[in-house]
Amino acid sequence: MPESAARDLVDRILAFGRGQGLCSAGPVSMKGLIAETSSLLHASLPSGIELVICEVPDAAVISGQPGQLQQVILNLCSNAAQAMDQIGIRRNRDGGARHHGSAIAYPW
Repeated sequence: MPESAARDLVDRILAFGRGQGLCSAGPVSMKGLIAETSSLLHASLPSGIELVICEVPDAAVISGQPGQLQQVILNLCSNAAQAMDQIGIRRNRDGGARHHGSAIAYPW
């Protein structure tokens, strides 16, 4: 993630914490949001955790604020990594599961 995007994320989080980030929701591409967030996750998750992200369809669009949605994804992944206690399961797109060291898999 470019430095300016990371700085923008921090500014949005701080503004939201001060009650200044209350703008209206709009359409957000999940593909772009997940791509941006994954670089932050790769840097912040413990080294024993593998992040597995399935292909995100181009048509996956939701309504929200990108900064808030990104924070939700970061929190969910952080909580999942803490709950795994170094044991994980990788889920394949076909629904099958196999042990794969430590992994967080999201079927987006």
